[in-house]
Amino acid sequence: MKREGHTRTLTATAFWMIILSLSTGCLGENANGKTDPGASNPGAEVRVKDQACAAVSCDELADPGCAERNQTTCACGTDFVGRYVDGHCQPLVPLETRKDPGSMEEYGATVGMNGEVAVVGAPYGLNDRGEHSGAVYVFELSMSGIWTQVARLTPSDGRQGDRFGAALAADGDLILVGAPLHAAPPVQRAGAAYLFRRTAEGWQEEQQLTAFDGPKDEQFGSAVALSPLALAVGAPLDDTPAGKDAGSVYVFERRGHSLGNSTKLLALQGRAYDNFGGALAGDSLRILVGAPGDDLAGDNAGAAYLYTRTENGLWDPTRISPALPAANGLFGSALAMRGDTLLIGASGETAGSAGRAGAAYIVERGTGRWDQITRLVAPDPRAGAGFGASVAVADGLALIGACADQGPEKGCVGSGVAIASRASTGWQPRGRLTSPQGKGIGKAISLSGQSALIALSEDATPGYGDSTLFVGSIE
Repeated sequence: MKREGHTRTLTATAFWMIILSLSTGCLGENANGKTDPGASNPGAEVRVKDQACAAVSCDELADPGCAERNQTTCACGTDFVGRYVDGHCQPLVPLETRKDPGSMEEYGATVGMNGEVAVVGAPYGLNDRGEHSGAVYVFELSMSGIWTQVARLTPSDGRQGDRFGAALAADGDLILVGAPLHAAPPVQRAGAAYLFRRTAEGWQEEQQLTAFDGPKDEQFGSAVALSPLALAVGAPLDDTPAGKDAGSVYVFERRGHSLGNSTKLLALQGRAYDNFGGALAGDSLRILVGAPGDDLAGDNAGAAYLYTRTENGLWDPTRISPALPAANGLFGSALAMRGDTLLIGASGETAGSAGRAGAAYIVERGTGRWDQITRLVAPDPRAGAGFGASVAVADGLALIGACADQGPEKGCVGSGVAIASRASTGWQPRGRLTSPQGKGIGKAISLSGQSALIALSEDATPGYGDSTLFVGSIE
């Protein structure tokens, strides 16, 4: 059932563009390309190289070119992701897993974090269910500050090719996992989602979720979200009255340890191939839905929809789009939210003259309206880099990953994870996490408070390869 409500299309008349500096993160630029005196933000880039740390304070406004002359780097060795703190390079801690090192599960394809729980998806996992049935690894933080693997989750009815772990979310004692290729004979790619709960006996499967209007080839479980109020499951290939692969989102309201009312959300003004539900995020009484194939402002320009639950139990939608939508921008391809802050990836947008370099948008609520929009782009936009392919946001902190999925730039090499934080003058660049040579970072990231969970892929190319997971504080 499609929930109707008051809608607003947010196409801001102006927005700030922050250039996340490779070297110092100290230059801000507005939409007209003019330097903004309030955007100066001296700092240090975080790199991983075999060379000494050098703390260099740089004000690009007062001393143009200082960033290029004084490359501020951090030596954490060739196998660690690090951050620069008080004159020292402090590495993030690698998560030690008990997985088979030669299993090639695409371990680290998805990640989630909530407080003392970290979750890592391996959708190509091999077990007694068959190849590519998938698995999810659960880590918990001990009182002594040590992260330990406590569970390897697989579904009770898993099958070969399910891709269990292709999407996941964690909230308190709950973990929601998508298996978008799970078969419901005779439908081969109907999809499913599984809810796990932490009990005295450990993490236990509590319920399997499927499309309540019957199995279809819709890849239910391609995206999932958890909020205190509801579970949301995306089915981006659902054929709806709007057309083929228009997409939908199934919402299951939480009632203590059980699920209550269920609702099916459809995009307002939806069209064929919108892939509505291809990305999801949830927080409090809201659900954020991505429709990266939305064509209203151009082919695959994309859109996002924010649904807020009203007192009468309806889901009120707000349509969100950038001020200058671009064809093939894929706005809404990655999502994160925290309170009144939304972070939306547009990994196909052009930045400068670089096609498909990518961008990310921070959308905040002003005086009763979601109309405060900041556009973030990479400091050195590269064609096909896919900046905005992964995003994460917490209180006053944002991470944006870059990882291309096509073309000659395919992979995550050289892009890094950009760090931005909110200051009195708005969102400002903080620096960047980069990967050791030949490895890739940015495909999967998550934030909980000031703690980050980041996947470092072994061969820098998205695919079957595994990743090393790093966890630590981003202050």
